[in-house]
Amino acid sequence: MDSNINTKKYLHSIYIYLNNENDNFFATNKGVANETNFGDTKWLEYVKPENRVDYEGVPHWFEVRSISGYSISNYSVDVITLYKKLYRSSYSQPAGLVVLNIHQDYYKEFIEGYLMYKGQSIILVDNNDQILCKAGEDIPFDSVESLDEEAYQKKYMIAVVENEGYGLKYISIIPKSIIWKNASDMIVTVGVFLGISLTIGLVLAYAVTKKNTNNVQKVVEIIDHAQSGTALPEITGEPKDEFGYIVQNIIKNFVEKSYLQMQLAEKKYNFETMYFSFLQSQLNPHFLFNTLKNIFWKSMKLTDGPNETSEMIDLLTNLLHYALVNPSKYVKISEEIKMTNIYFDINQMRFDNHIYVKWNVEKGLDNCKSIKFR
Repeated sequence: MDSNINTKKYLHSIYIYLNNENDNFFATNKGVANETNFGDTKWLEYVKPENRVDYEGVPHWFEVRSISGYSISNYSVDVITLYKKLYRSSYSQPAGLVVLNIHQDYYKEFIEGYLMYKGQSIILVDNNDQILCKAGEDIPFDSVESLDEEAYQKKYMIAVVENEGYGLKYISIIPKSIIWKNASDMIVTVGVFLGISLTIGLVLAYAVTKKNTNNVQKVVEIIDHAQSGTALPEITGEPKDEFGYIVQNIIKNFVEKSYLQMQLAEKKYNFETMYFSFLQSQLNPHFLFNTLKNIFWKSMKLTDGPNETSEMIDLLTNLLHYALVNPSKYVKISEEIKMTNIYFDINQMRFDNHIYVKWNVEKGLDNCKSIKFR
């Protein structure tokens, strides 16, 4: 126990009391002590039989005390004392008491490490709302319960962290004005950094843009020479960037200008030929439809009325007209289904009704358009 006191800065002393008639106890750095040879003995009031009733069912509790030496000494130190009952394994009643004295200044210094705002206060209280230690600004309040009042809630931001094992609570109290001030300072700082970043970005953008603009002007100048047919400016050396490659490609294209013009003339001739063929193909379907109609009427005349041959010719005429004359790339699904049915009707006549077709089309799709498949 003496070694623990000497190696742990936060411990002031440890007392161990076992129930006895003479109120003797063991104290670190002293050994066996009692009221006759030891200065700090007021805590013995807790072990007297008449006071034990007040602490029944309470395994431990805290107290803020000042430990003094003998009457002739000026020695005094503030401590947070933890009282914890001792039990024998086979007894339900406590057999004694352990007294652990912790330096209050050490605990205060420990709490101060968690102060993040100017004007903040952190308070350590036990489960009876007894203040054990405070750090930071001395914020006035009547009691811990008063911190829940509306006046404090409006003026301060209050946060509570609990240690359920020992019944301790850390209460952080920060004036809201400080938080708003820190937030505004942070906004100003961010704004300054943002302004500096924007300024640097604009300067760099201007320099890069100016360089690129000069290069683009050179390219435009070469293009103007190429379009007018005048001699291009001489370019020497290997290209160093993308603009150098652009300039060299322009010169290369200018050298091949006559060859490209010849290719364009050839493509123009081929296009005109294709267009003429397209116009000619527009005339051929009309001849085909007219011929099929004549065959249709002649077959009707031979049988004095409709027959299977005339019906087949009529269906084929409608199908070919849909496929060849209708220039639309997209058609309604209902129209596509109709033409597909005509196609199947023709095949039913060809194969003596041995073809079976089942349609499965969702409702509401009739007016939707699709690619023409015929």
